[in-house]
Amino acid sequence: RRAGTEASASGRRVRGAMIGAAVALLVGAGMLGARASSAARPTRLDPRRVAVAALSNETGDTTLATVGDMVASWITDRLSRIAGIEVVTSATVVPAQHDAHLAQSPVDDPARLHLLATETRAGTLVSGSYYRGARGAIEVHVEVTDANSGRLLRAIGPTVTAPNAERAAATLGPRVAATVDSMVRDGER
Repeated sequence: RRAGTEASASGRRVRGAMIGAAVALLVGAGMLGARASSAARPTRLDPRRVAVAALSNETGDTTLATVGDMVASWITDRLSRIAGIEVVTSATVVPAQHDAHLAQSPVDDPARLHLLATETRAGTLVSGSYYRGARGAIEVHVEVTDANSGRLLRAIGPTVTAPNAERAAATLGPRVAATVDSMVRDGER
């Protein structure tokens, strides 16, 4: 009888160990699954955090190459005056815009803008382009984009100026700032 009792106790220990191992395996798999699903879900970017990308020069005129940076700086300056909006500084934006892996793409390329948003954690992106219009005028087009969805929130422009690019920057800065401010305040996201 004693041998039967010992065999029965031994069987219970083996079954207990197997059940324990199975539970540990299930818990481990569950933790891995939870980690994988949270890694698959991108972090939501803050819509009150705004990054302004340099505008893309589509004029074909290299002497106008600095216009995009200038307009972006003026827009950034105007946005920085709005309470409740955190503007990403140019020290953060410039390296993100000039990633070597995207060296052949224009500054307003969707892949580059997505990289800019994720690196700066900006949920709102301001980007755009400028073109040579009639009689040498510069046409500036600006877009405000929800970086979480990629959805265009507002298209501003064209703002048409004489060959004087400072005028475009002076005109667009307040318009973009007012647009972003109203969208953030109204929760139009």
